[in-house]
Amino acid sequence: MSDDSLTSYGEDTELARNLSLFDISMIGVGAMIGAGIFVLTGIAAGEAGPALLMVFALNGFIAIITGMSYAELGSAIPEAGGGYLWVREALGRSQASQAFLAGWMSWFAHAVAGSLYCLGFGSFVTLLLVEYFGAITWRLPGPLT
Repeated sequence: MSDDSLTSYGEDTELARNLSLFDISMIGVGAMIGAGIFVLTGIAAGEAGPALLMVFALNGFIAIITGMSYAELGSAIPEAGGGYLWVREALGRSQASQAFLAGWMSWFAHAVAGSLYCLGFGSFVTLLLVEYFGAITWRLPGPLT
């Protein structure tokens, strides 16, 4: 291996920030439509019953506070890195393990949200194909034990 192919840890590198406002807005809208409207509305209606409107209003209030917090932190620390960088800046480099955990928790939350979107989309497509188009699906014979 040549010395050119090796990267030293002392180099200062940055993440590319090339998402536009439209791109970021579509990520948020996609998450809201994917999980909030198609998947979670039925579950929420079953659990909350008549209090569904109050639950959605409370959720909207919390989402507004969260969005304002993200906007403030993003403008105060205008670098790519999200929650990891914000925790590292707030607690200092001596608490790097806390920033590491914040970064991994953020990644895990996005992975769980992605799986929820896939589950909802798969259920919707299956319903559409079976109920409306009469397609035959291959199902497992029973519960896996």
